[in-house]
Amino acid sequence: MRLSILTHLPHPTASLAPLARGLASGGVLPDEWVVAVPPGAALPAAPFPVRDVEVPEGSRPGVALNAAARAARGDVYIVLSAGCVPSCTLVSCYRLALEVRDGVALGELLHLPPGLLGGPWCEAELWHTGRRDPERPAPPRFGLLPTDRYDLFASRSFAVRRHRFFGLGGFDEAAADAAMLDAAFARAARRRGCPLLLVSGAEVFYEPSYPHRAAEAA
Repeated sequence: MRLSILTHLPHPTASLAPLARGLASGGVLPDEWVVAVPPGAALPAAPFPVRDVEVPEGSRPGVALNAAARAARGDVYIVLSAGCVPSCTLVSCYRLALEVRDGVALGELLHLPPGLLGGPWCEAELWHTGRRDPERPAPPRFGLLPTDRYDLFASRSFAVRRHRFFGLGGFDEAAADAAMLDAAFARAARRRGCPLLLVSGAEVFYEPSYPHRAAEAA
């Protein structure tokens, strides 16, 4: 399976450096990284192909991510938000999960305190500092676990086969924010009987304010 990372960079001066560093640290590298960017944005270097798809600044998230999905060449899409750092096993575990079963694969989200990604860090520090959401179930210790909790879907980090993504209609381009985007995609998955899969080893560390703060500091 060819793997495509999809990301939306909302601001031209925001930084994708932490996300690029996390992807580069993995034991399995993606085949490409497709980033929907506003005019004037710069993409980081990476040990795999990085391509940009230009979208107007201020584009709604569904519009931007659908543009990236149409441009991607992979059999599997891994969607990661700009404020994320994937664990070194995320790409390999998402790939394995979707080789075993078709569905929407979800890794665990570990929340980081504001400011951490702006300074020096290593993955061990992210593990030490990241905090689980107590209202979300923990992923299985090994492998994957199907769930009918469609409210768990979060577009910050998930993986899906290309044909399944487009079969679900892609993202809702009318969604004004991430919460509306997630709710619409989860409804489409439930309506079509597409299972959600909780995946072990596909953790992502998330600092919501990072891309915006980096853009303001630029």
